[in-house]
Amino acid sequence: MKQLFAFLLLIPALSFAEAPDSQLPSRLKVLKHTSWYQDQAVYWKRLIDQSPEDIELWYNYYFSLTYANAPQKVRHEIAGKVLDKWPDNYYSMIIAARDKGYAADGLAYYRQVQLLKPLHPEVLTIGMLRSMVDGSAVERQQLATHLYEQKLISPSLYNYAYNLLMSVETNGVLFIESENTGIPLAVVQDVLQVRQDVTIVNVSLLEEANYREVVWKQLASAPTTTTSGTMEIEDILSLYPRFFPDKAFYYSLTLPRETLNELRTSLNLSGLALKYLKDDQNSSGELARNVSNFMMDYLLVDFNNEGDGAAGRVLEPNYLPGFIILKQHFEKTGNTTGFQQMEQLISRISSHSGLTKKIEKILSTAEATPVNFAKATIPIRQIEKQMKEVKAPLYAAASEVTNAAYNRFLNYLEQNGYSEEYEVAKIDLSNFEGVALSSMKSYFYVKPDTKKDDGYKQYPIINISYEAATLYCEWLTQQYNQQERRKYEEVRFRLPTLKEWQIAALGYKDFQSWNYSENTIKADFPTDPGKNKWEQRSYDLKDITVSYPWYTHDFTFRNAITNQHDCYLANILDSNCDCPANRKGDGFTMTSPVESYFSNGMGLFDVVGNVAEMVQEKGKAAGGSWAHLPEASTITSVSSYQDADAKVGFRVFMEVIKE
Repeated sequence: MKQLFAFLLLIPALSFAEAPDSQLPSRLKVLKHTSWYQDQAVYWKRLIDQSPEDIELWYNYYFSLTYANAPQKVRHEIAGKVLDKWPDNYYSMIIAARDKGYAADGLAYYRQVQLLKPLHPEVLTIGMLRSMVDGSAVERQQLATHLYEQKLISPSLYNYAYNLLMSVETNGVLFIESENTGIPLAVVQDVLQVRQDVTIVNVSLLEEANYREVVWKQLASAPTTTTSGTMEIEDILSLYPRFFPDKAFYYSLTLPRETLNELRTSLNLSGLALKYLKDDQNSSGELARNVSNFMMDYLLVDFNNEGDGAAGRVLEPNYLPGFIILKQHFEKTGNTTGFQQMEQLISRISSHSGLTKKIEKILSTAEATPVNFAKATIPIRQIEKQMKEVKAPLYAAASEVTNAAYNRFLNYLEQNGYSEEYEVAKIDLSNFEGVALSSMKSYFYVKPDTKKDDGYKQYPIINISYEAATLYCEWLTQQYNQQERRKYEEVRFRLPTLKEWQIAALGYKDFQSWNYSENTIKADFPTDPGKNKWEQRSYDLKDITVSYPWYTHDFTFRNAITNQHDCYLANILDSNCDCPANRKGDGFTMTSPVESYFSNGMGLFDVVGNVAEMVQEKGKAAGGSWAHLPEASTITSVSSYQDADAKVGFRVFMEVIKE
């Protein structure tokens, strides 16, 4: 990318929140991190177990899962249960309207709830999305007016939407994602009549064929036989600029990073968006021009007393990359007023976003010096034995990193005076208070060399940050490469990519591709279970769903979390569990010791459940956890986290650099 794309990695995930609300807040007012909605789903499901006849609990549960990006299959099953039980209830019809999407039956349920309570925030949200998919400008404007007049959108979100539009040149095309960005933009354009020249493309709706046609007609200046109906979403983002070379394309900073991978070298920061540049253009002046048109007073003063959890304020860290670039630019050009303004804005945003230390480090002129760790004694044979081959030269640890292993690292840092590194690596219990804090402290095994109770040393380490996990990998790399009697000359321990993790979790040694769905696997299928007769068959993963790694032993159980004896095969969330007293369900209220269940075909334990495992992309964890439902704890499951999380741990992968 042309200009500081790396800064985008510093934009935090949406902030984690306090205890569950009595009713799920609208995301147009309050915006939380995905992991908060995951926790909400657990909370509401527990209440449902106590009061299964309360439809409002089911409503909150369904939308918690929706906002947590739970699998469609899970949400669809819940919607079906609710609709069967309460076919005429207002809440169940809202769920049905959302669940059935943009087809005719979804429209029928939407029209029913629209008649009953037309100004309900969720009804207006569904209506706005429908109007976009259908290309109905009149209905979109009517609904946008209702949202504006009823004050159902965070004022700071309007400011953010306004500034996002100002990041786009005249007649530009702006790709955005999700309703909490797209709906405020529509209101600003339709009701406030600001920057109606900008074409908005909502990426989250592009799976709908009709919406793709609507977008194509908006962009096409003349009839064409080429359509975008068969394209993948990533292709649309990268190929539309080639189909329409006369238009300027922009991509909101709120878009998932992975959707921009093919475009990264052609993007330049223009404010709250990234501009696609043709033929190595240079648009260094555009950022300053755009920011000069921003409304920025609200960044310094909370005029509406919204608080930091307001939807628009949660997005404020997206301003930092542009402001940092301009601060440096104004300093070089001697623009004292501009420099001071950017300095004030950066300080304010980073302070209430909890990013002060990170931003100070970025702005420091001193180059970061790699940490050199002094040699220590590590159990090298045990570590080598733990490594299972994925495909040479890549190996994966048999289990998740344990409390014992991680605290060996912490003790090393503490005893050898690595105070800054210790602050990064230490366990974070700030999310726990009172009794919960006391309980959590007892979970962690702190001193491996003492004789006190060490009952938790083989449990997976949790509540550490992404930076802590990567620092552990760097420490382990240096320690291994300094040992005299090591098996390999040089290795590198690291977090895996998502593709590497999924292939390792699949556990099929003869895999053909690092792309999960491009593989054909072989597994045993019972031809006559009563007589214990089996036949090995081949299966193409692009045609069939394989959720769990025990598919090799009996392919009919590939999507079952329990075996034929109703025994759980992984540590996941079981809402009917009353454990550990009588060992129902999977037998654990929280994490379980590593290697408590059977390993997969590569010898890896707990690849699903127990703790979700960090991958190289910060904020993403794979495989689900003790707090995820079975459907969200599969080989292909990916969840989000922010900072330290009780649901998230990590597994080290080892790359052999030199034999």
